[in-house]
Amino acid sequence: MIKKKSLLNYCGLLGVAAFLSYTAAVVFSPLAYPGYDWMAQAVSDLSASNSPSLRLWNQLSSLYNVCTLVCAMMGEYIIYYRGRIAGGIYDDRLLVKPTKSAVSYMVTATYELPYEGAKEMLFVENVDSKEYLAGLFNAMYDELPVHKSNNKKKSLNNL
Repeated sequence: MIKKKSLLNYCGLLGVAAFLSYTAAVVFSPLAYPGYDWMAQAVSDLSASNSPSLRLWNQLSSLYNVCTLVCAMMGEYIIYYRGRIAGGIYDDRLLVKPTKSAVSYMVTATYELPYEGAKEMLFVENVDSKEYLAGLFNAMYDELPVHKSNNKKKSLNNL
């Protein structure tokens, strides 16, 4: 008897793909940046808007941007998309934040609770189409809240 793979299994694979994509971007993007010194410059310089390696960075890290996904938290998974929390996987269900764009993108959107006491989120049924998911997350991105930095980190950096 073949056991059906769960959504969590596939998301774990996406986490590996995100890691490999980011690693490829970090390793190969300096080739397109003349004079880049990894000892003196931050990795973020490779993806700066005026960087000569920006195009290569974007191509190599494209999977990272889509798949930056798996952050285990209390037995469930939080989904980060381009550094912002977009939703999560709860009880083998993909749920996303109910932004206006997500509601209009998902024609037959249904609301579900990720867990008791939580705010309602949108249940994503079409998890097998990477084009659909990429379109959904791209549509939602501008409405997702920006991650607040940790005050401890801020105060340590100001020393």
